[in-house]
Amino acid sequence: MNESRAKRASQIWLVLVLLWAIARALFINKLFGSHGVNGYIYLAVDLAASVPYAIYSSRLVITFINREFKSVYKNVLLTSLFFYIPDIYILVTAQKVPSGLYLILFLTIALFSAFAIATIARDIRNKRRTAHGGVENSR
Repeated sequence: MNESRAKRASQIWLVLVLLWAIARALFINKLFGSHGVNGYIYLAVDLAASVPYAIYSSRLVITFINREFKSVYKNVLLTSLFFYIPDIYILVTAQKVPSGLYLILFLTIALFSAFAIATIARDIRNKRRTAHGGVENSR
């Protein structure tokens, strides 16, 4: 992938992640607002984490494709950290939350974790195909 295409893909991903942060904040405010979670602070935490998440997740894909495995490990760690920071905020600030609501939160975290992993894996496969003229290299 050439540098300008990689930069453009990173910019698009950044915009999508930021829009998703706003939607999540509205949902979290509705569910946890009455349990001590401030929706505005959650949005600020989520937006602050979204920028580095978008940057490191796109770098993760690119470094994996380029087989820069030392960088891959760093980008996996940083992508994971920034992905979970908003959820950690909820767990730290929420008060008197019914167990059913915690169950919904943990199931949602698991679902979106699986989705994020699948998305990154798909991006890697797609970029490999593109880099190899439409044929995935299975090394």
